[in-house]
Amino acid sequence: MACAMKILASGCSFTGDKNSWAHRLQVLGHNVTNLGLSAAGNRYITDITIRELLLHKNSYDYVLVMWSGLTRFDFFVDASVIDMYPSHQWRTKKITDNFGFVTGGALPDNAHPVSVSIKKELELVTNYELRAYQSLLEMIKLQSFLKHNKISYKFMSYVNYWNDDDFVVNNNFGVNKFKSLSLLIDNIDFSNFIFYNNNKDGIYEMCSAMTDGLGSDNFHPSTSGYNAWGDIVNNTISIGNQHELD
Repeated sequence: MACAMKILASGCSFTGDKNSWAHRLQVLGHNVTNLGLSAAGNRYITDITIRELLLHKNSYDYVLVMWSGLTRFDFFVDASVIDMYPSHQWRTKKITDNFGFVTGGALPDNAHPVSVSIKKELELVTNYELRAYQSLLEMIKLQSFLKHNKISYKFMSYVNYWNDDDFVVNNNFGVNKFKSLSLLIDNIDFSNFIFYNNNKDGIYEMCSAMTDGLGSDNFHPSTSGYNAWGDIVNNTISIGNQHELD
Protein backbone atom coordinates (compact mmCIF):
# COMPACT_ATOMS: atom_id res chain seq x y z
CA MET A 1 0.00 0.00 0.00
CA ALA A 2 1.48 3.30 -1.10
CA CYS A 3 0.04 5.54 1.62
CA ALA A 4 -1.89 4.87 4.82
CA MET A 5 -4.94 7.08 5.25
CA LYS A 6 -7.25 8.14 8.03
CA ILE A 7 -10.65 6.79 6.98
CA LEU A 8 -14.20 7.25 8.23
CA ALA A 9 -16.41 4.26 7.37
CA SER A 10 -20.18 4.26 7.75
CA GLY A 11 -23.00 1.84 7.00
CA CYS A 12 -25.07 -1.02 8.40
CA SER A 13 -23.94 -4.49 9.53
CA PHE A 14 -22.14 -4.99 6.20
CA THR A 15 -19.78 -2.28 7.47
CA GLY A 16 -20.07 -2.74 11.23
CA ASP A 17 -19.37 -6.50 11.35
CA LYS A 18 -16.14 -7.24 13.19
CA ASN A 19 -14.52 -8.75 10.09
CA SER A 20 -16.08 -6.36 7.55
CA TRP A 21 -14.44 -4.62 4.59
CA ALA A 22 -13.73 -1.69 6.92
CA HIS A 23 -11.80 -4.03 9.22
CA ARG A 24 -9.87 -5.25 6.18
CA LEU A 25 -8.76 -1.67 5.49
CA GLN A 26 -7.55 -1.45 9.09
CA VAL A 27 -5.55 -4.67 8.62
CA LEU A 28 -4.04 -3.20 5.45
CA GLY A 29 -2.63 -0.34 7.51
CA HIS A 30 -5.22 2.42 7.32
CA ASN A 31 -6.49 4.19 10.45
CA VAL A 32 -10.23 3.46 10.32
CA THR A 33 -13.03 4.93 12.43
CA ASN A 34 -16.03 2.64 11.88
CA LEU A 35 -19.54 4.03 12.45
CA GLY A 36 -21.26 0.93 11.03
CA LEU A 37 -24.31 -0.23 13.00
CA SER A 38 -26.28 -3.43 12.53
CA ALA A 39 -29.74 -2.83 10.97
CA ALA A 40 -28.95 0.85 10.32
CA GLY A 41 -31.05 2.64 7.75
CA ASN A 42 -29.85 5.35 5.43
CA ARG A 43 -31.01 8.29 7.51
CA TYR A 44 -28.89 7.06 10.40
CA ILE A 45 -25.93 6.58 8.08
CA THR A 46 -26.16 10.13 6.73
CA ASP A 47 -26.82 11.84 10.04
CA ILE A 48 -24.18 10.02 12.08
CA THR A 49 -21.58 10.60 9.35
CA ILE A 50 -22.28 14.32 9.13
CA ARG A 51 -22.21 14.62 12.91
CA GLU A 52 -18.81 12.90 13.10
CA LEU A 53 -17.39 15.15 10.39
CA LEU A 54 -18.71 18.29 12.07
CA LEU A 55 -17.17 17.23 15.38
CA HIS A 56 -13.83 16.38 13.80
CA LYS A 57 -13.52 18.70 10.83
CA ASN A 58 -10.64 17.96 8.44
CA SER A 59 -9.70 14.83 10.40
CA TYR A 60 -10.22 12.28 7.63
CA ASP A 61 -8.50 11.66 4.32
CA TYR A 62 -11.41 9.61 2.99
CA VAL A 63 -15.06 8.97 3.85
CA LEU A 64 -16.39 5.57 2.75
CA VAL A 65 -20.11 4.85 2.95
CA MET A 66 -21.87 1.58 2.17
CA TRP A 67 -25.57 2.38 1.84
CA SER A 68 -28.06 0.05 3.46
CA GLY A 69 -31.58 -1.12 2.62
CA LEU A 70 -34.04 1.25 0.99
CA THR A 71 -36.99 0.59 3.29
CA ARG A 72 -35.65 0.62 6.82
CA PHE A 73 -37.10 2.82 9.57
CA ASP A 74 -34.80 5.06 11.58
CA PHE A 75 -35.46 8.09 13.78
CA PHE A 76 -34.21 10.14 16.73
CA VAL A 77 -35.66 9.76 20.21
CA ASP A 78 -35.08 11.31 23.61
CA ALA A 79 -32.25 9.44 25.30
CA SER A 80 -34.45 8.69 28.32
CA VAL A 81 -36.65 6.32 26.28
CA ILE A 82 -33.91 4.39 24.48
CA ASP A 83 -34.52 1.37 26.73
CA MET A 84 -38.09 1.08 25.40
CA TYR A 85 -36.66 -0.35 22.18
CA PRO A 86 -35.29 -3.86 22.86
CA SER A 87 -32.02 -4.43 21.06
CA HIS A 88 -33.18 -7.68 19.43
CA GLN A 89 -36.00 -5.80 17.70
CA TRP A 90 -34.53 -2.34 17.12
CA ARG A 91 -30.93 -1.23 17.04
CA THR A 92 -30.32 1.74 19.31
CA LYS A 93 -27.41 4.09 19.78
CA LYS A 94 -27.16 6.80 22.38
CA ILE A 95 -25.59 9.81 20.64
CA THR A 96 -25.49 12.29 23.54
CA ASP A 97 -26.98 12.52 27.02
CA ASN A 98 -30.03 14.15 25.40
CA PHE A 99 -30.85 12.05 22.36
CA GLY A 100 -30.32 8.74 20.68
CA PHE A 101 -31.08 6.96 17.45
CA VAL A 102 -33.39 4.04 16.79
CA THR A 103 -33.22 2.01 13.62
CA GLY A 104 -34.62 -1.25 12.34
CA GLY A 105 -36.82 -3.03 9.86
CA ALA A 106 -39.25 -5.92 10.18
CA LEU A 107 -40.48 -6.79 13.68
CA PRO A 108 -42.04 -10.03 14.98
CA ASP A 109 -45.70 -9.90 16.04
CA ASN A 110 -44.69 -10.44 19.68
CA ALA A 111 -42.29 -7.48 19.74
CA HIS A 112 -42.32 -4.85 22.49
CA PRO A 113 -45.67 -2.97 22.41
CA VAL A 114 -43.99 0.40 21.83
CA SER A 115 -42.01 -1.03 18.90
CA VAL A 116 -45.13 -2.59 17.40
CA SER A 117 -47.13 0.62 17.77
CA ILE A 118 -44.47 2.80 16.14
CA LYS A 119 -43.95 0.35 13.30
CA LYS A 120 -47.69 0.18 12.60
CA GLU A 121 -48.00 3.96 12.60
CA LEU A 122 -45.05 4.32 10.24
CA GLU A 123 -46.50 1.73 7.89
CA LEU A 124 -49.80 3.61 7.83
CA VAL A 125 -48.22 6.82 6.59
CA THR A 126 -45.44 5.44 4.37
CA ASN A 127 -44.87 2.79 1.73
CA TYR A 128 -41.80 1.25 0.09
CA GLU A 129 -41.72 3.92 -2.60
CA LEU A 130 -41.70 6.74 -0.03
CA ARG A 131 -39.03 5.05 2.07
CA ALA A 132 -36.86 4.57 -1.02
CA TYR A 133 -37.42 8.26 -1.84
CA GLN A 134 -36.13 9.15 1.62
CA SER A 135 -33.12 6.85 1.23
CA LEU A 136 -32.13 8.46 -2.06
CA LEU A 137 -32.52 11.90 -0.49
CA GLU A 138 -30.13 10.83 2.26
CA MET A 139 -27.56 9.87 -0.35
CA ILE A 140 -27.91 13.26 -2.05
CA LYS A 141 -27.70 15.07 1.30
CA LEU A 142 -24.46 13.39 2.26
CA GLN A 143 -23.06 13.70 -1.26
CA SER A 144 -23.76 17.47 -1.17
CA PHE A 145 -22.23 17.88 2.28
CA LEU A 146 -19.06 16.05 1.30
CA LYS A 147 -18.63 17.92 -1.97
CA HIS A 148 -19.35 21.29 -0.36
CA ASN A 149 -16.66 20.62 2.24
CA LYS A 150 -14.25 19.20 -0.36
CA ILE A 151 -14.00 15.85 1.45
CA SER A 152 -12.79 12.89 -0.60
CA TYR A 153 -15.36 10.09 -0.54
CA LYS A 154 -16.63 6.91 -2.14
CA PHE A 155 -20.13 5.46 -1.87
CA MET A 156 -21.19 1.83 -2.23
CA SER A 157 -24.48 -0.05 -1.90
CA TYR A 158 -24.64 -3.35 -0.06
CA VAL A 159 -26.88 -4.83 -2.77
CA ASN A 160 -27.68 -3.76 -6.32
CA TYR A 161 -30.99 -1.91 -6.29
CA TRP A 162 -30.01 0.30 -9.25
CA ASN A 163 -32.36 -1.49 -11.66
CA ASP A 164 -36.08 -2.03 -12.28
CA ASP A 165 -36.43 -5.44 -10.62
CA ASP A 166 -39.60 -6.08 -8.61
CA PHE A 167 -37.64 -7.84 -5.89
CA VAL A 168 -34.07 -7.53 -4.69
CA VAL A 169 -32.80 -9.43 -1.67
CA ASN A 170 -33.73 -8.30 1.88
CA ASN A 171 -36.93 -6.33 1.13
CA ASN A 172 -35.31 -4.17 -1.53
CA PHE A 173 -36.42 -3.52 -5.10
CA GLY A 174 -35.11 -1.80 -8.18
CA VAL A 175 -35.41 1.98 -7.78
CA ASN A 176 -35.99 2.41 -11.52
CA LYS A 177 -39.44 0.84 -11.23
CA PHE A 178 -40.82 4.09 -9.74
CA LYS A 179 -40.86 7.20 -11.94
CA SER A 180 -41.00 9.42 -8.85
CA LEU A 181 -37.45 8.35 -7.97
CA SER A 182 -35.85 9.22 -11.31
CA LEU A 183 -35.28 12.89 -10.44
CA LEU A 184 -33.32 11.89 -7.36
CA ILE A 185 -31.37 9.16 -9.14
CA ASP A 186 -30.34 11.66 -11.81
CA ASN A 187 -28.74 13.80 -9.10
CA ILE A 188 -26.58 11.03 -7.65
CA ASP A 189 -22.96 11.15 -8.76
CA PHE A 190 -22.31 7.53 -9.64
CA SER A 191 -18.74 8.36 -10.66
CA ASN A 192 -18.00 8.38 -6.93
CA PHE A 193 -19.47 4.90 -6.35
CA ILE A 194 -17.54 1.67 -6.09
CA PHE A 195 -19.31 -1.17 -7.91
CA TYR A 196 -18.35 -4.76 -8.55
CA ASN A 197 -19.01 -4.50 -12.29
CA ASN A 198 -20.75 -2.43 -14.95
CA ASN A 199 -24.14 -3.69 -13.76
CA LYS A 200 -23.71 -1.68 -10.52
CA ASP A 201 -23.50 -4.82 -8.42
CA GLY A 202 -22.47 -4.45 -4.80
CA ILE A 203 -20.74 -6.55 -2.19
CA TYR A 204 -23.65 -9.01 -1.91
CA GLU A 205 -23.62 -9.83 -5.62
CA MET A 206 -19.83 -10.17 -5.64
CA CYS A 207 -19.89 -12.52 -2.66
CA SER A 208 -22.73 -14.56 -4.20
CA ALA A 209 -20.51 -15.15 -7.24
CA MET A 210 -17.65 -16.43 -5.05
CA THR A 211 -17.44 -20.05 -3.92
CA ASP A 212 -16.87 -18.98 -0.32
CA GLY A 213 -18.11 -15.39 -0.37
CA LEU A 214 -21.21 -15.65 1.83
CA GLY A 215 -21.43 -16.49 5.52
CA SER A 216 -23.65 -18.98 7.34
CA ASP A 217 -26.80 -16.88 6.89
CA ASN A 218 -26.26 -16.88 3.10
CA PHE A 219 -26.66 -13.09 3.10
CA HIS A 220 -23.84 -11.38 4.95
CA PRO A 221 -20.37 -11.87 3.49
CA SER A 222 -17.91 -14.37 4.88
CA THR A 223 -14.50 -13.17 6.00
CA SER A 224 -13.21 -14.06 2.53
CA GLY A 225 -15.97 -11.98 0.94
CA TYR A 226 -15.31 -8.99 3.16
CA ASN A 227 -11.58 -9.22 2.48
CA ALA A 228 -12.17 -9.35 -1.28
CA TRP A 229 -14.35 -6.22 -1.15
CA GLY A 230 -11.91 -4.48 1.18
CA ASP A 231 -9.16 -5.09 -1.34
CA ILE A 232 -11.31 -3.55 -4.11
CA VAL A 233 -11.97 -0.50 -1.94
CA ASN A 234 -8.30 -0.19 -0.97
CA ASN A 235 -7.18 -0.32 -4.59
CA THR A 236 -9.77 2.30 -5.58
CA ILE A 237 -8.93 4.84 -2.88
CA SER A 238 -5.19 4.27 -3.22
CA ILE A 239 -5.34 5.08 -6.92
CA GLY A 240 -7.53 8.13 -6.22
CA ASN A 241 -5.21 9.35 -3.49
CA GLN A 242 -2.16 8.95 -5.71
CA HIS A 243 -3.86 11.05 -8.43
CA GLU A 244 -4.51 13.80 -5.88
CA LEU A 245 -0.86 13.70 -4.76
CA ASP A 246 0.30 13.92 -8.38
